[in-house]
Amino acid sequence: MRSFLAGVVLLGSATANAAVITIDFEQFAGVVSTFEVVAPVVALNDGFVLSPDPVGNALWVTEVAGPNPRSIDIVFQGAGGSIDLSRTDGAVFDFLSVDLAFFSAGTFPVEFSATKAGGAEVSLVVNHLAIDVNYATYAASPIFSDIVSLTIQTGDGNPSMALDNIVVSAVPVPAAVWLFGSALAGLGWMRRKQTV
Repeated sequence: MRSFLAGVVLLGSATANAAVITIDFEQFAGVVSTFEVVAPVVALNDGFVLSPDPVGNALWVTEVAGPNPRSIDIVFQGAGGSIDLSRTDGAVFDFLSVDLAFFSAGTFPVEFSATKAGGAEVSLVVNHLAIDVNYATYAASPIFSDIVSLTIQTGDGNPSMALDNIVVSAVPVPAAVWLFGSALAGLGWMRRKQTV
């Protein structure tokens, strides 16, 4: 029975601190100008790194209207492009959703691809129906859990695409390690108490 309880404590300690994080780029308000090119590697709050490709095609844009006035977005200009998202410590995370908008009416493919913790590659193409310039939120498929990197890509023939509010879930490594260590210490203490 004690082993079962210790196992439950250990499992709970590994999942207790999963945090939902919205990457909304607001940390750059007042720092970047509208239509400024996004740097090759951008350090984000909450331990994430963003890399656009091709560099120079992604721009910071400040919305003056729309659903999130004065918010900061990333816009890819016409010729297609992608962003890569990963954690600075290389730890796993889950991709939950993203807000996308295109600046022309029509149906446009957007590809989501990721590398899983074990090295497996997963991808999914969705067709975004753009009627106006309003954002649509895409909830991610469960295949995008336990990933170490995420790529969101728009095709070469697509019009300009904007993205905002990338929602991910991640266990902060220091907290997870601390909880895991305390669970192991508890197991050792229970084991020692049994043998004495």
